[in-house]
Amino acid sequence: MCYNLPADMSRKCIAQNKGHNEGISVSPMSIRVSHPKPPPTDDLTSTWHPSELEEIIQAVRLVAPDFRLKDLSLLRGEPIESIHQALAQSFKDLPDFARYMWTESVWSPALVGAFDGVEPPVSRKKLPRLLKKEGGALANNPDEAYRLIVQRAWGEYEFLRVARRYLRILARAAVQRADYVQDAYTIPGFLSLLVDKSGFIWAAKDRFSAAVDGVDGKRIRICENCDHIFWAERINAPCCSTRCASIIRNQLARYLRKQGYPPNVRLTKNEEAKKAVIINAWRERRRSRNPYGEA
Repeated sequence: MCYNLPADMSRKCIAQNKGHNEGISVSPMSIRVSHPKPPPTDDLTSTWHPSELEEIIQAVRLVAPDFRLKDLSLLRGEPIESIHQALAQSFKDLPDFARYMWTESVWSPALVGAFDGVEPPVSRKKLPRLLKKEGGALANNPDEAYRLIVQRAWGEYEFLRVARRYLRILARAAVQRADYVQDAYTIPGFLSLLVDKSGFIWAAKDRFSAAVDGVDGKRIRICENCDHIFWAERINAPCCSTRCASIIRNQLARYLRKQGYPPNVRLTKNEEAKKAVIINAWRERRRSRNPYGEA
């Protein structure tokens, strides 16, 4: 059995409805198998990718960096219909994010149509018919199926909302760290507790902790152009794509020209040093525009 915040909803329940047994239950923010850690390296470029972390980053990138995701964690104890309504309201301007969330929250792609782009009252009407087509243990219990799907979507939403904020915090901390400082962060609601068959209780890594544990935080970066989070193969890459890099280069060139540093002009060592200071100050001003995303 697995207990998790903010929604103690288990994937095991869904798996059993398909006739499968996955063993230990896993909720949206629960334990996952840790990805293999690469050996320590000082190389600037690495082709190793943390798959779990990249999956979270790709989901987070479906939301514009300046878009504030509402805190729905206080809905615990509210009727499931109210939770669904709050989710639908939050997804209204995020169609791609909404499609991802509902796709992750159902156990059959055929059920996505009952939730994606559909008002909550209509979902309740469409779901029984789709369940009948799919069959399974919940075919005759649409109310329970509805509750499981909405709870799972709610848990995934809250997980990504918090992960989005802390990825930005970790990206800043890893780049701006001092050698003698070690930062520690406590992320509320991310603890997973497992109860085994013998009744022993185990504290386990949650999905976010397992994804970031041991990775090189300097490769979790924020694009200087679009402000999206990305995983950098090249450790000092300032941008998430060649398009964004080209935009930044052009903006920086125009700024340097205004500061008296036109391109392709030979400079003395002192002038090069002054130019480097100007470039660093320009980049830092851009980084400080929205340091941690939402509050």
